Amino acid sequence: MRLQIMLAGSLLCLAACDRAPATPDPAPTDLAVDGGPTVTIGTRPEKPGDAYVFESTADEKDTSAGASFHQTRRQSFELAVAAAPVVPTGPRLRYTLRSADVTDTQTPLRQDTVRSALETPLEFDVNPAGEPVALVNWADFKARYLKALDSRLAADDPLRAQAHHVMNGDPLRVARDTLLGDVMAMTVMEVRGDAPLGRTKLPAAEGGEATLDLVRDGPCKVKITRHTVEKNAQGARSEVTTTATLSTVDGRVLTLQDRKAVSSSGGGVVETLKIHRTSPAPACKG
Repeated sequence: MRLQIMLAGSLLCLAACDRAPATPDPAPTDLAVDGGPTVTIGTRPEKPGDAYVFESTADEKDTSAGASFHQTRRQSFELAVAAAPVVPTGPRLRYTLRSADVTDTQTPLRQDTVRSALETPLEFDVNPAGEPVALVNWADFKARYLKALDSRLAADDPLRAQAHHVMNGDPLRVARDTLLGDVMAMTVMEVRGDAPLGRTKLPAAEGGEATLDLVRDGPCKVKITRHTVEKNAQGARSEVTTTATLSTVDGRVLTLQDRKAVSSSGGGVVETLKIHRTSPAPACKG
């Protein structure tokens, strides 16, 4: 058998999309299961009405000499199955931001750009690997978001114009890089099917490396660790380490920790992300 996983991309664009470069689209990658020991992840099919609640905290800090940028974020959100999977696509999901607190040393009103999305659901279809491929209600979401934003920020506030500019971009890319940042972080780790235990070497850019380690972590749980290092000709280096615990029953994240460090001759940035599921995990029968 073969399973699909996602190559990692940028995970922390939410609330700072104007600062970050565009994130390359994650691409699904086939991992061969070649006869070694495996574990089955996602033994219970999802159905409409299934809902998962998560809390996340994120921290981004510029480590360059003399830099002052520091952003933190804490939020809760619900991810629900809105419609059953239709072959060959995956299910239709509904994301709802429930709470959000943001601090930003450069833009104190950044929190308002995030809170404008509170309690406004966004529905989207995903492919079998879990990657968002189509937005169902983007026009309605965008209108409600901008109306809420305009009620929070003054008409002449540069942040308001900046947010309007971002929201006028390609809808799928905007959704992935901003509102669905935490969902994308989990999707990268949510392998499904018969997954090979032990270490798997993943495709990597020239001069880089990428590995995935998968071990059992108690009844109905697995722990997955991805480590990726990339370098470019100018000497910049990016290192990402992500560890997640999944339920083997529903295949969804229970906990996730991610650390990304980017360094160059001029300094660097360190980003961390932690996610934990607050809704109950499914009953374990094995």
